[in-house]
Amino acid sequence: MKQGSYQFRVKDVLILALLILLVYILAQKVVLREQLKMPMQDMEVYIVAEGLPKPFENDIVIGDHIYQKGAMFPFGKIVEKEVKPAKRVLADANGQYKTVYLNEQSDVGIKIVAPGFVSLAGSPIIDNTFFYSNQYLPVFTEHAQFTSRVINIRKE
Repeated sequence: MKQGSYQFRVKDVLILALLILLVYILAQKVVLREQLKMPMQDMEVYIVAEGLPKPFENDIVIGDHIYQKGAMFPFGKIVEKEVKPAKRVLADANGQYKTVYLNEQSDVGIKIVAPGFVSLAGSPIIDNTFFYSNQYLPVFTEHAQFTSRVINIRKE
């Protein structure tokens, strides 16, 4: 058997060119993927927990991390809280609507700072969830669990 030097053929050159092209395309995809990431920024989310029993308002502590129901990781941190008497609009016997304040319940407004970004459509995305005004948001902290409603989302 005779052993000689290997000679490149046209087929070998084409295979080598295709491999180089494949590596180039994959490298470009990786670079492009890194460039397409949306920039993260801190957002302020203002939520309100309505109709909480009076002593429960003390369980919502400034500085606690806040989680969406079922989440393992927090989406933000409580930075402010405002407690007001719970108010309801009820109809009286004559059918007239009046605002009634309930002494045994509180409405707690909570300001949360959370990292997120604004989608290309202009919607805030926090914790891989679209946030919008009047959204029902069940949440929990280290000390409390409650339902709330999103009032406002603001970029810092």
